[in-house]
Amino acid sequence: MTRDQARPRLLIASPASGSGKTTVTLGLLAALAERGVRAQPFKVGPDFSDTGLHAALTGRPTYHLDGWLAPEERLAGAFAQAMRGGAAIGIADGMAGLYDGEGPGRTTSSAEIARRLALPVLLVLDVAAMTGSAGAAALGFRLYDPELQLAGIVLNRVSGERHLAACQDSLRRAGLRALGAVPAREAYRRPEGGLGFDGGEDGGRNLTDWARAIGAHLDLEGILTVARGAPALGAGLRAGSGKEGLSAAAEEHGGRPLRIGVARDAAFGPYYQDTLDSFAAAGAELVPFAPTRDEALPKSLSGLYLGGGWPARHLDALEANLPLRQEIARKASAGLPIYGEGGGLYVLCRSLAAEAGPKGGSRRAMIGVFDAHARMSDRPAIAYADVEVLTDTPLAKAGTRLRGQVLRQATIEPLAAGDQLAYRLDPGPGIRGREDGLLAHEVLGSVSHLALAAYPELVERWLAHCAQYRERRIQRRSRARAAREGGG
Repeated sequence: MTRDQARPRLLIASPASGSGKTTVTLGLLAALAERGVRAQPFKVGPDFSDTGLHAALTGRPTYHLDGWLAPEERLAGAFAQAMRGGAAIGIADGMAGLYDGEGPGRTTSSAEIARRLALPVLLVLDVAAMTGSAGAAALGFRLYDPELQLAGIVLNRVSGERHLAACQDSLRRAGLRALGAVPAREAYRRPEGGLGFDGGEDGGRNLTDWARAIGAHLDLEGILTVARGAPALGAGLRAGSGKEGLSAAAEEHGGRPLRIGVARDAAFGPYYQDTLDSFAAAGAELVPFAPTRDEALPKSLSGLYLGGGWPARHLDALEANLPLRQEIARKASAGLPIYGEGGGLYVLCRSLAAEAGPKGGSRRAMIGVFDAHARMSDRPAIAYADVEVLTDTPLAKAGTRLRGQVLRQATIEPLAAGDQLAYRLDPGPGIRGREDGLLAHEVLGSVSHLALAAYPELVERWLAHCAQYRERRIQRRSRARAAREGGG
């Protein structure tokens, strides 16, 4: 048995959203860090809201485990890849309720991830309104699927010693044990979406102190014993882990890395980490820049990746940064490949308004690659969708079928009759009805987010377009230099 195959790991889940699973996850990550145990955080599903908190406590980026976006044959390899680099234990923060997302034809639940990766499950049970029923509730989750290893319970919102004793007795009757009990204190409530932890110079310290206070109520030895008891995953753990090296696009041009600008600041930041890894493994050099602060793009870029984020919260800074907006627009017209998802799409439009409705906020000037206006919606849409590519794009050929997550936070209007939309979504919604994927020059923007690491051929295709742009740029410079020398 290899070290990777035996790596300790577990999933933290709950009966329903709001039960405290992320609170317990953060407490456990802090407790492990305090003890010197290097943990690799994971998040089940496509949610980005707490991944920054995971990273702040561990110093490692969170990897997503998604049963819909990632093909089954790739998931174990992706897990192993994330665990490399010194991680001693993998901690997966579940989504929704443990079995939410189960159903015919589509399984996106935390339970499905636990099955595929043989993850022992630590169930966080909110007992604020129960005592003797705690064991019955936990037992129901264990019996619902005997294939899952429900290895322990963490009691949340315990009101005192008598309450704790009653809940523990109920668990014993059900043949289960408590591996922690978090008191019902207002100070232990997690700010929604992590807000309150990410502001101010001492934000990181406040998060650490808060999480350590939670972690002090967990049975760390018992939890580590559970994680170490995870069964071996077999050879599948090593499959699909990726191979670092230059892409064909880079090799064709002397093996020089393709410099790809990646928007990362307060307005942009949530990315699937394995997508970034896949670009790097294919020969790209990822160069971060801050659209809210940097007045120029990094030098010698061959492509630009504008991922999701919260640009509507930073309209003043984005609009004020006219030099950067003009440079991006100018390079887009010259053929620079640009890929924008969600917030990246919105800033590529002519304007963005922060609030919904005709009187909901003035339009603020954005980059203007797309001759359309984005306005934040008071009814955001979130859904998984099948993506059919209707026309060739820098990312995919016509006829390609993909899986994506729709995160539409703004409406895009007006769209002219001739505007080219490259995707058809099922079920949607997209930019216009079920259509998505605005195209202009070598620029593609969509409300569909793709886990590109699941489609290495798309990464190669996009980098090939970037390499072509770089070659054209080199040729233009060579001709200009020759003209200057000839004139002299």
